[in-house]
Amino acid sequence: MPDVSSGELGAIRHFRLFDPGNTSVSIVDDFILNGDMSGDEQVEQLHSQIFNNDLDMLFGFFKKHINLYRTHHREDEQKVLFKYMPRFRRKYFFEIGSQVNDTRELLIPYRYFYRFLKALNDKQAQYNIRKDLISGLNRIFSKKLVSKSETQLLVVNEHLMIHQAISHSSLKFKEIKGRDDIDYLQSKFILQVNGCNLEVQLPVFEYLLRIANGGLFVTLKQDVEILINTFKNELIKNSDVDEYQLTVLALDNDTGVYVPHIIDLP
Repeated sequence: MPDVSSGELGAIRHFRLFDPGNTSVSIVDDFILNGDMSGDEQVEQLHSQIFNNDLDMLFGFFKKHINLYRTHHREDEQKVLFKYMPRFRRKYFFEIGSQVNDTRELLIPYRYFYRFLKALNDKQAQYNIRKDLISGLNRIFSKKLVSKSETQLLVVNEHLMIHQAISHSSLKFKEIKGRDDIDYLQSKFILQVNGCNLEVQLPVFEYLLRIANGGLFVTLKQDVEILINTFKNELIKNSDVDEYQLTVLALDNDTGVYVPHIIDLP
């Protein structure tokens, strides 16, 4: 048994960070779960080729769980399915073929790496990225699909009550400079909002942009959840609630997304 600190095991740990099975992308997950009933003959044929009844699908065992999940929505089936989704995504990644290469590449971790590098010290890049950061934070704070056209940062609690609506211009970037004397490269920036700080390293940046662009909350959640929740709680703590009006996030039935809704208090 090799030593835990050996280079071999260290390399394996690093490779796990790039496991495409751990990256949740809505278009890929939808294909896995619903591709066989999409109504598109080509998509259904492709789905049947990959998710068939062969040995690695345990001769139809996994397909039965997918069908049970779709028809019954039982919590135990949901847990079983979520447990095996990384396996399904890896199978998709390695077997889908070049015809949908752009979609397949979405499973590669850190899709926004180069945007992150620019955001570290490029003022124009920082300005351009604000909208996506706001969209990502709005969806993470609320756990709802908040309209992407919303330009303000909405600080909401678990009941979808909006404590603050913070303007785009109030988001400030504090650059953390590298240091040549100690061989330290710039690797993060601080997002400053009304006296509260969010340290943005690559995992946080990646998570925010994935959520902003339709990703699910699974990918990178464990790495960043505590940090973002602490940031949200500080913003709530520093807010002043209007005693005459209540602003909440409510579902817009026409668009299917959540938007601010003002309620006048008696």
